[in-house]
Amino acid sequence: MLIQLMKVYKSKKDNHFKKADHPAYLLRNSLVSPSLLAGVWNAKYVNATPLYRQEQEFQRMWLNIDRADMAHWTILCAERYLSIFYDYLHQKLYDYHVLQADKTPVLVSKENRTDGNKHYMWVYRTGKMYEDRQIVLYDYQPSRNASHPRDFLKKFKGVCVTDGYQVYHTIEKEREDLKIAGCWAHARRHFDESVKALPKDKKKSSLAYLIIRQLPVNYKYN
Repeated sequence: MLIQLMKVYKSKKDNHFKKADHPAYLLRNSLVSPSLLAGVWNAKYVNATPLYRQEQEFQRMWLNIDRADMAHWTILCAERYLSIFYDYLHQKLYDYHVLQADKTPVLVSKENRTDGNKHYMWVYRTGKMYEDRQIVLYDYQPSRNASHPRDFLKKFKGVCVTDGYQVYHTIEKEREDLKIAGCWAHARRHFDESVKALPKDKKKSSLAYLIIRQLPVNYKYN
């Protein structure tokens, strides 16, 4: 149980009472405070501590904080407060000339589809040459079709470094102000597969092996 103390003062002259203002709510009629939610988020997203383990840790301190409440706080406060900052950073991305984009599948327990279906987390970040002002944004989507990067990058003008996924090139063909560049790591993969398919005595004399030896030199410019 969390207790919020608010002091009440009484005047010595006329017995008038004055109560301190209640701290601003993060969520109306909720006991969650900025410091409590910051602790929950730090444990979950920085230290990778799931909510059920945090619930157990609170119980060991004789605090009854349910994981469902923590999940509810996270969703509502992210939508109410962090979405504003997210939209601001999304606009700032358009000021850069080079971005990087990728995606990874995530299993979703249930969301208007059968249990265990693949959804996708898309990530967009500023190029690594901008060391002093990095921006990394994630965009959760139910699929990996072209409409998602098309919408996210609709105001971006410059170079976007990606893997070989075709939808990026589909979008590039639709616009003159967007260029899609390949990533050295993905380019290396095809040469590496070629070398592995060669007999052992011919690997190091092959052109693919020579290219692989040269590629790491260029990674720092990727």
